[in-house]
Amino acid sequence: MTRGISVHLCALLIGVHMCPSRVVTAQVFRTTRDVVRVDVLVTEGNRPVAGLTAADFEILDNGMAQTVDQVSIEEVPFSALLALDVSESMAGAPLNDLKAAADSAVGALRATDRAAIMTFADQVREAAGWLPSGPALTSAIDHLRAIGSTALFDAAFAALTLRDPEPGRRALVLFFSDGDDTASWLPGAAALDRAGRTDAVVYTVSLGADRDRAARDRRTGSAMAGPGVARLALRSGITLSPNAPIVDPSPFLPELAQRTGGESITVASSNKLRETFERIVREFGSRYLLTYTPRDVNTPGWHRVEVKVKAPRLSVKARRGYTR
Repeated sequence: MTRGISVHLCALLIGVHMCPSRVVTAQVFRTTRDVVRVDVLVTEGNRPVAGLTAADFEILDNGMAQTVDQVSIEEVPFSALLALDVSESMAGAPLNDLKAAADSAVGALRATDRAAIMTFADQVREAAGWLPSGPALTSAIDHLRAIGSTALFDAAFAALTLRDPEPGRRALVLFFSDGDDTASWLPGAAALDRAGRTDAVVYTVSLGADRDRAARDRRTGSAMAGPGVARLALRSGITLSPNAPIVDPSPFLPELAQRTGGESITVASSNKLRETFERIVREFGSRYLLTYTPRDVNTPGWHRVEVKVKAPRLSVKARRGYTR
């Protein structure tokens, strides 16, 4: 087995104790005191709303009303993982636009925030570890090269597993791809299932024209279709939650974002990536972090979370729930 393949498999098997050089503890959605943290975006129209307090929110956990213990916003630092598709279809102008967008995202970080760069094609790689905005991150971005096919599902699973080891930080995953999966070992359901087990918020960005082309390729049989991905699931060794389907019928990137309380964005051209990436980072900094201690909901398993605001005309975006 080559070193490149070993690194690829280790990225997928984090937390399963099959990567001897690096053992990473899986993310949890609760602390040891059983406090639940929920990232919430409140908007009026397209503008984030500031100045809300705990009294302005209502939270239901499996239908039971909960008391919001604390509401934080700008004082909570966050760590942004930029997961970037650098497959061969990104070569040329699209890759240059992607680099400019990643630079802009890093430049939009606050002084207390940090970022890491993860790239994926047919392998998943860490291009830069967790660092504040600065030359080390921009240099890693500048050295990105486009080659290989697209392990979209593997990359999503790895992005939801990797975490800044510095405690007390909120987690943003900015996940970009220009096409559908063609090279993963894992089924998409593995990453979607993982999304219910972490408190990371995922914003996905895709290129509309390229995704339309990928859909045409599937219809003509030139790309790997669902049954092939299902067969690969038998080789991965990943265990899904009970009743989780091998192939999820929902569009993968939109579903990934919705499960975590993020947003799925499609841009028509790569020259729109820069403003989109910068907007995502700035918007994430304006999200509220709500914490509560679950009461009267001791049942283990999946807990559905509903977040509401009492003021009319305001919209709320938050994750759907967590696994207890």
